[in-house]
Amino acid sequence: MNKLLTKRNVLTISGTITGCIVLLNIVGVFKICADNYDCAAAIAQIVLILYSLPVLFLLSLLTYKMRDEIFAAWISFAVWWVPISILAILLTPTDDGGSFSIPLKGPLAFFCAAALFVISLILITYKHFTLKKRGAGE
Repeated sequence: MNKLLTKRNVLTISGTITGCIVLLNIVGVFKICADNYDCAAAIAQIVLILYSLPVLFLLSLLTYKMRDEIFAAWISFAVWWVPISILAILLTPTDDGGSFSIPLKGPLAFFCAAALFVISLILITYKHFTLKKRGAGE
């Protein structure tokens, strides 16, 4: 598993998926689906499920030139956060079924991506400074 989670592999895979999401956004879902609502809804659900991957791409880009210990600390967090986020988004209903029909998947996808970003930045910063302090103390 560790051989698959290299800096290059994480950057390449998350970058490719991010590029596809951006391209899909530029071209437009309804152009791809030829105004078919079911097709557009299915693509929208897939994009919501993959909502954390652009954040993963930015963070892997950030850690790419950093020390391997920092990347290892961050990826050990991300490797369980992203699947749990995807599972939570999959299991969340599209709306609450109430009289106001509040959408739930979109805000949850945004929260999961934002939490991934904030927690990762804290983890990366903490690891960077602890390694710097340890290096200065020697």
